[in-house]
Amino acid sequence: ESTNEDKVINDRIANSELSIFSHSRQMWVHDKDVFSDSEWKIHSKNSHWLLQGFAKYLKQSQRNVSLFLIDYGPDVIASKKMVNELGISNHVMWLPKMSRKQLMSILKRCDIGVGEFMQGDGVIWGGTGWEILANGKPLMQSFNFTPESYFETFGHEAPPILDIKSAEDVCHTLAKYDKKELNTIGNKSKQWFDENNGISLANKWLDRIKYG
Repeated sequence: ESTNEDKVINDRIANSELSIFSHSRQMWVHDKDVFSDSEWKIHSKNSHWLLQGFAKYLKQSQRNVSLFLIDYGPDVIASKKMVNELGISNHVMWLPKMSRKQLMSILKRCDIGVGEFMQGDGVIWGGTGWEILANGKPLMQSFNFTPESYFETFGHEAPPILDIKSAEDVCHTLAKYDKKELNTIGNKSKQWFDENNGISLANKWLDRIKYG
C-alpha cells in the first residue's frame, strides 16, 4: 500500500529532470587506527565522490536534479555533514533503511543507480550493483578490470558500466548523457544481466543438473 513517504518520493522524482538512487552503505571516512592507507584503499566505498561530483554537476548544470540516499553505513553522519557543507541539501533526500522490495520500487522509478566506488584490481561490484543491472538501470560503479581481464576472468563481455574513479568522473558522467541515452544503457544492462546472470544462468544450471 502507498504511504505518505511514497507520495513524497514519487513527487520528487516526477518533478526532477534527473533522479539518482544509491542504496549502498555510506563508507568513506578513513579510521587510521583500524586500516592502513593501503588497506583502506581496498575497503573504502568512496561514497563522498558521489556527493562531491553531484555538487559540482549541480553548480555547472543548474538543473533540477534529485539524489536519493539511504540512512545506512558507518559514515552517514559524515555524509550528511558533507551534504550540508556542499550546499546541496535541497537536492538530496535521505531515506530510512527499508525492505528490498521498497528499495527496488524506488530504483525502478529513478534514472540512474549508483553502486560502490571501491578501488582494487579485480574487485567486482556487490549486491547493489547486481540489483541495479537486474532492474535495467545504468550503473555508476568503479570498474576494476580491463575489458580483456574481465573476459578472461568471467568468460563473457563486461556490462555497460559507467566507470567512476573520482568525484570528477561522477560530474562528467552526469553531464554526458541525456535521458534517452541513459534509457538505452539501462536496457543494455538488463539484457546483459539476463544473458549472463539472470534467467540464462539459471537455465544453464538447470541443463547441467538435468543432463550432467
